Amino acid sequence: MKNDQAGDRPRDPQHVYANPLEPTVSPILALGVYWSMLTFDQGNGRLFPGGSQYDRFRKQLGRTFNQDDVSNEHKRRAVKPDEIGSTHSLRKGAATFASSGSTACPSSTTVNLLAGWSLGGVQNTYLRYEAAGDMHVGRTVTGLPTDSHTFACLPPHFSSCDDQVEQAISIAFPGYPGSNHYILEYALASLDYHREYLKKTLPASHGLFCTPLFTTNTMLNKLADRLQGGTLQPHHESTLRPTGVPLYVAILSNMASL
Repeated sequence: MKNDQAGDRPRDPQHVYANPLEPTVSPILALGVYWSMLTFDQGNGRLFPGGSQYDRFRKQLGRTFNQDDVSNEHKRRAVKPDEIGSTHSLRKGAATFASSGSTACPSSTTVNLLAGWSLGGVQNTYLRYEAAGDMHVGRTVTGLPTDSHTFACLPPHFSSCDDQVEQAISIAFPGYPGSNHYILEYALASLDYHREYLKKTLPASHGLFCTPLFTTNTMLNKLADRLQGGTLQPHHESTLRPTGVPLYVAILSNMASL
C-alpha cells in the first residue's frame, strides 16, 4: 500500500485487539460500554464528542491516581503520580512495553509504525517494511500474554450476523453510523461475553445496567448461543483466524491442541 509522494498521509492500518483474558484492559469491551451508554455524534462524526480531550483525560487519570489503593501502590514503588499522565508519555510507555516487555518483542519498525512515528525518506513514501507487524504490536500492547498460546486467542464474536444480532446492535447502539457496523458486532459480543464480569465489577447503579441491552436479559441469553472466541473454544473451530501471531506462538498453539 503506497503512501502519497510526500509521505505526509500514511495509510497503514492500525489494528486494535480485544483482550478477553483481561477485560479490565480490553479496548473493545471499553468501546462497547462507552457506545452503549452514549449516543453517536452525527453532527461532526467524532468518536469522543466535546473538546479538550487531553485535559479531560488528564483530570480523569488524576482522579484515578487519588484513589487510596492506587496512591498507596505508587508510594510503595516510589512513583510520583504527577510525573505520569501526558498522552505522550503513555504512548512512549506503551512503545517501551511492546519493544522491551519480553524476549520475543515486535521489531522496532513495527512499534514505530503503530505509534505513528515517522521512519523518514523511502520508508515513509515507497517502502512499507513490516507493515503486517502492526498486528503483532497490537496484540502485544493490549496485554495478551506473549509467552503463551493464548496470545493467539480470538476476540469474542458471533458465529454469524443474523437478524437477532442485527436487532441487538440496533437496540444497544441506536443511531450508529453504518461504517461502524462491523466494529459494533465485536463490541456487542464483548459486552455479552463479559456480562458476568461487568455485573460483578461495576456498581449496581452504573448507567450500563439501565441500557436496553441489560434491562432485557433474554436478548443477551439468546446471543450467548452464537458467541465464539475468547476461551470458549480453540481458534481453529471458529469462523475467524488469528492475525499478528508470531511463529513461536503458532507452535505453542499447535502443542496446546494435542
